[in-house]
Amino acid sequence: MSDFAEVQVMEANDDWSPEEGRFLIHYHNFANLPQERGQSYLHSPKFNCLDREWYLSICPGGSNSSQEGMVAAYLYLGPGYTSDFITIDFDIILKNKTGDDFRFNSDPGILFPRKKNARGWPNYASRDEILDSSNNILNDDGTLTFEVRIRRH
Repeated sequence: MSDFAEVQVMEANDDWSPEEGRFLIHYHNFANLPQERGQSYLHSPKFNCLDREWYLSICPGGSNSSQEGMVAAYLYLGPGYTSDFITIDFDIILKNKTGDDFRFNSDPGILFPRKKNARGWPNYASRDEILDSSNNILNDDGTLTFEVRIRRH
């Protein structure tokens, strides 16, 4: 576990295909993470799915292409996969503190590796929306949780 993030592998159930993985990524102390746009890409620890390493990266203040006040979220294929192509469907889901889905973004039929080996959303969610306690997104200890689902297309 890094100082700011950890990955939890979710247990498979009968509804899943054998070519699917689901992971919870917890970013601790979100309110105190860097807020400047384009200044901070926080990578989760790597997780394995479909015989490859992946990680989730968030930009708490947004990426260079984000609108002001937005949080960016990107799925990255780990290094070393330059010619072994795979087409996947993936979801990045922002969870609320009770574990329910708050925001659900999906991208089907994405070929990896890519030029930047990443795919996601520069304007995934509003930082103010995440920090607003009435939305019940952050856990009581300030942890922001995403679920990542990856499956073969």
